[in-house]
This record gives sequence, structure tokens and C-alpha cells, in this order.
Amino acid sequence: TYVKSEAKMKKLFLSLFICIFCVTFSFAQENSENEIQTKNALGFFIKTPANTNHLPLGGINYQRWLNDYWGVQGSIQGTFYSKNQEPNYNFCTDLELQVRFIKHKFKVLPIESTVYAWLSGGLIAQDEVAVYGDGSIEVYKDCSFCTGIGFGVDFVFHEHISVPLAIGYLANIGDTISADFSISTGFRYRF
Repeated sequence: TYVKSEAKMKKLFLSLFICIFCVTFSFAQENSENEIQTKNALGFFIKTPANTNHLPLGGINYQRWLNDYWGVQGSIQGTFYSKNQEPNYNFCTDLELQVRFIKHKFKVLPIESTVYAWLSGGLIAQDEVAVYGDGSIEVYKDCSFCTGIGFGVDFVFHEHISVPLAIGYLANIGDTISADFSISTGFRYRF
């Protein structure tokens, strides 16, 4: 059923991430330059947060490497959808601390990869309208703190086009606590 297919999807994404992680090292070489050439990145980001009915949130993302090991990332994301012809939205803003483990350049292609761990915190707001069969309407509004932890790989093509892929667990802490698997990706320009 739904729970079994969700578990299979989590295993598939985790397997995909491990494969990408291994391929990165097999085709990579040590970066002789310790200095970061492009410290900033700005672009579009999409992720599946916890407790939002598994709807992906899309929005803008800014990332900056502070030095060779530490980075920060901030995102403003949201989604708007219609359920029973009633408007609903999810909105999320978060800040992420990143720790770089490895940075490699591919031997043959103009691709660079960075493996990092992340820890995030932020706010998520939800507004859902439920229309019942008897015609009654219930509005559910929630604003909660969200936090997460995970790993990511950032592929940079031609020194400027960044495609991050991150997996981890996100938790919402409000009236109740809920945690779920999360995957995120994006398309950013490094400068």
C-alpha cells in the first residue's frame, strides 16, 4: 500500500544517492587549489519537507562557502495548490549550516563535485481548507519550527552551473512532532 511504496521510494533515493556518491570518487582527482573560486550560488531549489502532504516546495536559494570547510545556505520556498476547489498553501524559510568533507574535480570532464553534511532550521507555515460531505468547512493553519540533518553532493559544471542533490531527515516541531525523509535538488548559478 501507500506505506510500502513510500518505503521503497526512500530506499530507491538512498540507493541513487550512494551510487552518485561512489561515482563521484571513482572519476575524481584531488583538487590542487585549496582556494574556492566561486563562493556564492543563487538559483531555484526544490525539496520535500516533513508534514506537508509530501508536496514539494520550490523557491529561491542562496548558498555561500565561507571558507574551505564551512558554508551557509538560505531558502525561501512555497507551494500553492487547490484541494476541493479551495486554495491551500505551504511556505517554508530555512537556514542551513554546511560542512564540506571533500571537493574533487573530474579527470576528463569540466565537472567539480563537493560532498557536504548539512544541519538546518527554519519555519514552515501551512494553510489547508477541508470541505466535508455535509458542507461544513474547516480551516487548518499551522506554523511550526522545522529542523533537519543530512548529506549532499553539489555538482558544478564549467565552474558556474551548480546542481545540488541532498538527502536527509526533516522534522516539524509544533503542536506535534513529525519527521520524514527529505530529498532536495536545484539549479543554481555560481559566482
